[in-house]
Amino acid sequence: HHRRVISDGFLLAIALRLSTMLTMSALLSVFAPLQLVLSLLVFAKGLQMTAKVCLTRLQAEDTSVPPQEASEHWAVRALQRVIPVRWDEDSDGYYFIADHKGGKL
Repeated sequence: HHRRVISDGFLLAIALRLSTMLTMSALLSVFAPLQLVLSLLVFAKGLQMTAKVCLTRLQAEDTSVPPQEASEHWAVRALQRVIPVRWDEDSDGYYFIADHKGGKL
């Protein structure tokens, strides 16, 4: 009885995997133009990130442009909307999450 259940389960799993692979291959052939669009978007994003890194390096070498404060970073500002985050001068450059009583967590 148990062998039949196990063998039937294996056969069903193989059939499901085969049908999934065939369905996915059919979908990939239908959406082939979309693959080109998505690959161009990924390539453009890579170029944008490369340009940003190069610009950041140039700004770091340029002493006339002051460095951005950590408290002005987009991630810190977004986090401050959700939880209370504050800067502590004695923290060696770390942010702390403060509870409502002003203590550190």
